[in-house]
Amino acid sequence: MCKAFKKWIEPQEKFDSPKTFICLIQSQKWEDAFEGHFADFIRTRLGVKLFERKEIPFRFYNTWRPFYTNINDTLVTQLADGLEGTGTDLFIMDAGWENNYGDWEPHHTRFPNGLKPITDHIRKRGMKAGLWMGLASVDKNSKLYKEHPEWAIYDKNGEPAYLHEEMKGRVTMSLASGYYDYILAKIKKHVRENDLAYIKLDLTMANYDDDAPVGPINIRQMAFDRSRAIPTATNLIGNQFMDSPYSKYTFLSLASVKPILVGDSRKLPADLKPWYLKWNTWFKMMDKKYQFTRFSYVSDIFQRPTMSNWDGVYKFNKEKQGGVLFFFRNDSVESERTFAFPFGEPDSSYRLFSPEDGKVIGIFSGKELREKGIEIRMEKQFDARVLGIEKVD
Repeated sequence: MCKAFKKWIEPQEKFDSPKTFICLIQSQKWEDAFEGHFADFIRTRLGVKLFERKEIPFRFYNTWRPFYTNINDTLVTQLADGLEGTGTDLFIMDAGWENNYGDWEPHHTRFPNGLKPITDHIRKRGMKAGLWMGLASVDKNSKLYKEHPEWAIYDKNGEPAYLHEEMKGRVTMSLASGYYDYILAKIKKHVRENDLAYIKLDLTMANYDDDAPVGPINIRQMAFDRSRAIPTATNLIGNQFMDSPYSKYTFLSLASVKPILVGDSRKLPADLKPWYLKWNTWFKMMDKKYQFTRFSYVSDIFQRPTMSNWDGVYKFNKEKQGGVLFFFRNDSVESERTFAFPFGEPDSSYRLFSPEDGKVIGIFSGKELREKGIEIRMEKQFDARVLGIEKVD
């Protein structure tokens, strides 16, 4: 991923840019380049830190919606209790825990005993603890800014600037100043003191606040557009309610990217808890076996998601010949579609199965899948279906 920047140079002046690379591929379609050699290069050679980890949390919970900054120690512990038995891997305390942007200490009335008792409670409920922080956003009334206003970014008029949005009481600090060492030390302090497994450095996450079915479709649209250049598993796209009337459609949409859910877990229907646990357990098993979260194929198979069509994504490991297939029926009038599957080895056999009921749909040769495709039927609109596929002897 590249970062945008501007640099003004005088006539005849030279500038050495950051290092980059050029990937030359011969193909009749640009999609083949991005989903083929380019994606393989990023996955295997570019040093994606997420892919180097032995264990990757799959399902995240975030306190942001519907509470926004109105959280406290009692609420957070209750939310953690509500998530027990759902298979949630990571619990993230979002904005509202801090006294201000800049000093980044626990709020003295909302979290009078600090964060450690809360993160301990989260771990007792079977989850790892995460914390939200703004990387370079600082309040002007913070002790930090009063002591180091020179660390701020200034506009052309010599005034402190805030680069995220219009907000008079906040500034953006320069990471090329002493602020870099300050915020790094502050992050390390919270990680060590509170045994954190995750730090969410905002403001960088793409949030979709529209409720289902619009929100899940927007999320899949972003994944469709971005996943050719950026590994889908590294996209943090969230803000969908786990207790939505479209729970299955919402969760499986997020699972095709990275499931980051919000909502009031205290009100979660009892029958949804084992449902979430079952899916999360299965997805983690399949990822351990096939690393399916690192792959994404849509070209010549699926259309870009819209309110009225069908869409999907194949997360298939061509090296290990197995993975997870996602299908979505939106507001389409059609209840059945057939999708091409061009990735199987013609002379090999593949087991196609449903994780929902454990039934094997059938054993097919790679040639059959290439020539006939996969037939999917869904009776309801705004529904989702997920299948497992793996090569068999």
